[in-house]
Amino acid sequence: MKNIYLLGFMGSGKTTVGQKLATELNYSWEDLDKIIARRNEMSVRDIFRTYGEAFFRKEEANVLRNTALEEKRVISCGGGTPCFHNNMRWINEHGISVFLDVDTEVLFQRLQKGQEARPLLQGKSPEMLRQFISNKLAERRAFYDQAGIIIHQSEEDIDVTQQIVERIKKEQ
Repeated sequence: MKNIYLLGFMGSGKTTVGQKLATELNYSWEDLDKIIARRNEMSVRDIFRTYGEAFFRKEEANVLRNTALEEKRVISCGGGTPCFHNNMRWINEHGISVFLDVDTEVLFQRLQKGQEARPLLQGKSPEMLRQFISNKLAERRAFYDQAGIIIHQSEEDIDVTQQIVERIKKEQ
């Protein structure tokens, strides 16, 4: 069975959905950023600070490609993963890609709650946060929209995991 790669903006639910999806399918779950952090023995924040984004993105591409060595895994990717080093094409060639397409307002509500825990969001006023989300989503949409499965979420109460399971079953 192919691996499933969850894509989407920060706050889109990649971790929560990934863990539930893995349980539902009897797959293992991995977070790409956590694999990178373990491999480098430092946090992603420290990798960015110490080595810069170019190093991180190259490392991310290498770690991503190593995920193909094992099957039956749900991989929650970083928000920018599909945008660099032809990662989106690689993901689509080697697995099932799922874009968790969450409305800007839902993302805003989620990210505002946990804003201080995310370095890119710290110190942003509500207006700045909303604009940041909108701008980054616009930048990344062309990559996200290449996903094999797109799950649109405009409200909190949608059962995303079940929708993904149904779509995967249809496509097999």
